[in-house]
Amino acid sequence: MPLSEAPQSEAPTTAEGPWDAEGLWNALQQRVSPPLAGRMQCGRPLTLDEHRLVVGFAKQYKFALDDLLEQPNKVVVHDAARTLLGRPLRIDLELCDAGAAGINGAPGIGAAAEPEAGALEEIQRHKNELKQDVIDIFGATPI
Repeated sequence: MPLSEAPQSEAPTTAEGPWDAEGLWNALQQRVSPPLAGRMQCGRPLTLDEHRLVVGFAKQYKFALDDLLEQPNKVVVHDAARTLLGRPLRIDLELCDAGAAGINGAPGIGAAAEPEAGALEEIQRHKNELKQDVIDIFGATPI
């Protein structure tokens, strides 16, 4: 059976209408803190069905994936999905081969994904803001 004829699970819907993977991932980024959203921007949604969103991260963005998988950040993303959809949604974040999946803007099969300078600068800026917040909260002295 051709893929176009294969039965597909329904995508989540809300009062705003049905979601596609990209739209949902972007909406989630709008509902979290800017530093967390910056890390989320490194991922690209791969699939979405009624129960699960899968987001892939190219190897050069492993640091962002690792940070998002830390428990506090994972909870924030899942809570944002629950608030947006009105129910829980499983969100799987995984490391992917950029060339095969076209992750992070890689144009074709086998092409290496080039990190965008602007995106990397934005992530670094968010990291610096987070460090400053920790320094301010705990009254720490940077070394």
